[in-house]
Amino acid sequence: MLRDVFYFNKKPNVHARERHANNIDHARRQSTTEHFWIINEFSDYRNFDWEWDFDYLPDEDVWAEEHNNVWPSRYQKDSGTRLCPKEHSDLIIYRADVEPIPRKKMIDPAWVIREPVDEVSFDFSWHPDPSDKPYIYIWGNKWYPCEIQSTIEYVTPGATECKYMPDTVDVLPQTDRWSELVPIDKSSMDLTWRPDPREPPFIYVWGNKHNRANVEPTLTYTVPGATEFKYVDERVDVLPEMDRWKERQHIDSTRFDYTWRPDPGAPPFIYVWGNKWIPGELQATLEYVCPGATERKYMEDLVEVLPEMDRWNEVQLIDKSSLDLTWR
Repeated sequence: MLRDVFYFNKKPNVHARERHANNIDHARRQSTTEHFWIINEFSDYRNFDWEWDFDYLPDEDVWAEEHNNVWPSRYQKDSGTRLCPKEHSDLIIYRADVEPIPRKKMIDPAWVIREPVDEVSFDFSWHPDPSDKPYIYIWGNKWYPCEIQSTIEYVTPGATECKYMPDTVDVLPQTDRWSELVPIDKSSMDLTWRPDPREPPFIYVWGNKHNRANVEPTLTYTVPGATEFKYVDERVDVLPEMDRWKERQHIDSTRFDYTWRPDPGAPPFIYVWGNKWIPGELQATLEYVCPGATERKYMEDLVEVLPEMDRWNEVQLIDKSSLDLTWR
C-alpha cells in the first residue's frame, strides 16, 4: 500500500512521494491516504525496506492504527520517523519492536564545535529526544569538565537552558601552542593537554627527568597573550643525543639511560664514566662530549660492561656462573 510521505525541514530525497509540510497538522490536511509517513533529512533510510517498512503498519490492532507510531534511533526513542493516521490523534506509540533507524554520517548544523576535536572518536549522529524541552547540550573533555568550559555543543532551536553531558570528547593537539625546546619522546606526552581555562594566561614550561623546568626548559605551551611563565612539576621524556656519546668499551646499553643530559648551566665538559673494574680516571668506558669541551669531569656512577669474549680462553670446562666474565 502506498502512503503519503512528508518532511518538515530540508528535503531528504529518499522517497518518490515525499512532500513538504509545516507541521504534523499541515501534513494531515494534505494527506490523501489513510496513514502517512513523517521523515527527516538526518535519518539514513538506505537500508530501509521500502516494500516492508514504509508500507508496514506495526500490528493489525485497530488501537495502534489510530495513533502515531514512532520509530527509534540508536540514541533516542524518537528518530523523527513516524507513521501517523490522517484522523487526528495525540497519542504516541514508541515502537520497541522495530529496528532503530541510523543517522547519516554528517554533522548537523545544530552542532557548535568550540575546540578542535577528534571527529572520528565522537559520534555526531547523536541527537536529542524531540519530545524533550529545548536545551543547549554541552560536552567537556578529559582536561576540564563541561561546567567549566564547553568543548562542543548541540543547540536545539529556541534553547536557552544548558544541559551538561556526562561523556567527554577527545580533543586534538593545539599544535600551534606547543614549542619543543629539546627533542622529546612524543609518545610519552599527551599533547592534547589543555590548561585550566579559569587560570590567567601563562607560558607553561616542562622540564625533563634529568633537569627541572627552570633549569632546562624542555617543552612549552603558550596561551595567547601570555607573558608570564608557569613551571609544571610533571617532567617530559627526552630523546637521547646519540651524536654526543662515545662508547670507549662495549657496554650493556640496556642498563644505561642514554637520555641523560648535563646541567645546561654548567661549563662544557667531557663527562666520563668508568666501570666496576676500572675507574673512569684510569680508562674511560663511556663519554658524553659537550660541544667545545676540553676538560673532563668524572662521574660517580658506573657503567655495566659486556664480556670481552675474544680475550677469554677456556683451558678446562668451567662453571661460567661462578665467574664474572665482564672482568677486566
